[in-house]
Amino acid sequence: TIDLDFSTNELQLMPAMTGIVTFTGSNYVAGGSKTIRIIGGASAFAFVFPAGWKFVNTAPADLAIGKIAVLTITNTTNLEAGCVCAYAVED
Repeated sequence: TIDLDFSTNELQLMPAMTGIVTFTGSNYVAGGSKTIRIIGGASAFAFVFPAGWKFVNTAPADLAIGKIAVLTITNTTNLEAGCVCAYAVED
């Protein structure tokens, strides 16, 4: 589980992971933003996101072996439902 604390607007780096990665959020702040660099490991892993987060396009289901992705979450309110997310992965 990766808890993202929105009271700090810092870049968060994730180590290579395996299995199922569950994201949670805390301290939601209007205007708060998190950017996370995600590095795919030696095996693929799946993502689980909070139900209230809304994605530009479709929420990613997983990350392939060895790929690098960037996830940015911006909160427009002080609630989980105010999170708008953008995700990009290398080709």
